[in-house]
Amino acid sequence: MNGSGPLFGFLLGFLIFVPWGWYKLSQKNRGWGYYALLIYWPVVGFIVACCLSKKEKSTSTDLATTEETPSTELATTSEIHS
Repeated sequence: MNGSGPLFGFLLGFLIFVPWGWYKLSQKNRGWGYYALLIYWPVVGFIVACCLSKKEKSTSTDLATTEETPSTELATTSEIHS
């Protein structure tokens, strides 16, 4: 064995494509599924990472949590009878 078997090629490809692909995906604001693709199939995941467009982070201000909502506290018996 001279060390140039298929396992060596796989490890070399993994060490080259995965960190570079992770960097590209982090710059494009993508979800965990793309990272999983990159881990399972490094070359395919890297090609997909290169082809994706940048996704803007959602900063929506029209969410219901930003508006004042009525209190959901229960009334005490003294408040009910008064």
